[in-house]
Amino acid sequence: MWRLIEKLLQIIFLVTTAATVFVIAAIVWSSLRPTGPGSAGQSVDPATALVEVRLSSHGDASRLFVGQPLVFEVVLLNLEARRVRKENRVDPEGAAAAAEIVLDYEDSAGDLPWEQRLAVHMSTSAGTKILDTLDWHTRLLNSGVAPAGRKLALAPVRTTFIIDGADLANLPPGRYILRVALPPEIAPTEDLTVIPLEFELVPETDQNTDRAIVSLAVARVAALRGESARAVEAALTALAWDPLQDEALTIVAEGWEQQGDLEQAVGWYERYLETLPDSENEQRNALEEYIEAVREQLD
Repeated sequence: MWRLIEKLLQIIFLVTTAATVFVIAAIVWSSLRPTGPGSAGQSVDPATALVEVRLSSHGDASRLFVGQPLVFEVVLLNLEARRVRKENRVDPEGAAAAAEIVLDYEDSAGDLPWEQRLAVHMSTSAGTKILDTLDWHTRLLNSGVAPAGRKLALAPVRTTFIIDGADLANLPPGRYILRVALPPEIAPTEDLTVIPLEFELVPETDQNTDRAIVSLAVARVAALRGESARAVEAALTALAWDPLQDEALTIVAEGWEQQGDLEQAVGWYERYLETLPDSENEQRNALEEYIEAVREQLD
């Protein structure tokens, strides 16, 4: 719970620059990335594409140890709706609504949410496909989502996949690329611009700080899945390897809180509070108020 509050505080700080950074990054990426069958991107001009499919890892992880889990997000942007809204001065909202794209479909088999109809592909930098036998549906963070006639409008839509460490454990070190294909009824390939996720797998290490990174990644995945006991265990392991992994303190605190052990939670939140510098007044004050609220539940 505290991490949600912390994230909101960070969003308040970042929101004034996020749009500018995204526009600049998109322009630079589209101008520099290679195109063609063997490239990481897709040779569709973003200026004419209807939909952008963007993959990004949680924490912008571009380097993983073999066996470390990977959490990545798929974000869909309706470029056409944004264009027509910007260009239409008479009725921008109405023009944008006319460019909405239906995401969920029904057929004889029942409802088909768009998240479960994505095709995920993973390949080496040389283009060799790997992990083709994985059931990607089971690797959706929220695989039980029920469709409700959702549409892709001005707001982006997103979903999260988790590739467990066991899935990556047998892969040789090297560079890998993740791509996602949309069902053609959402948008045909010629209307898409795709920003894939590239990352590097490196061999396991005997360095304590690197082992802590792996354990912390396991803790994050367990926390995302709501496995609080597993999250606490992995976070404590990360701290044993590297006591300076401050994020692990919050995972332990939230894990105990979710399990109903508020006394333990207060203690770990206070340990995290001690790591915050005095300059982070807003964050410190918010955490102090939250600790007091949890403590009142104890009383």
